[in-house]
Amino acid sequence: MDLAGKLPCSLKMMSLGVTERDLLVDSAQAGGLFGTADGFFCKTSRFLEIKGAKDKNRATRNPDQAKKQYEIKKVRVMNTSWQDLIIVCRPEAPNDWTSVIEYDRCGFWLGHVTRTDYLAALRAAGKPEDKAVSVTVTPGAENSKNWLGRHIEWIQFRDLTSEWCKSHGMCR
Repeated sequence: MDLAGKLPCSLKMMSLGVTERDLLVDSAQAGGLFGTADGFFCKTSRFLEIKGAKDKNRATRNPDQAKKQYEIKKVRVMNTSWQDLIIVCRPEAPNDWTSVIEYDRCGFWLGHVTRTDYLAALRAAGKPEDKAVSVTVTPGAENSKNWLGRHIEWIQFRDLTSEWCKSHGMCR
């Protein structure tokens, strides 16, 4: 099971009233129910990829540094079916991985980018489409300088609402 991305995403969505009629998430690490995808938005019939990441520089960070960076590893597009990329970033590990309250306390972020925007950013940056690509992101940064950053819509877990999910096709 993918503890870092899929579980927090699933449990947070469930806490907002998103049901299995809206969102299906495959708990397998690889090669599960949806083949190359991690889940499925039933309302929009769109497959999704969920990536989790921890604070990249936690051990060396200056306590006064406000913006944290996360490395999203090995995003693939070739031979995949996902249409939405969901990124779950955690500034710190929760004491209880099954507690939505802990995700909020730890300052988890959710990022969303469509495949169309991801591919446009990938091509504009001259990155290969036929290889897994990693990217460092900074949640909440409005003027991100990396190739993908400005295409990601960020929201903190504590600010997620069922209305936000509806507006992004994640539930009815």
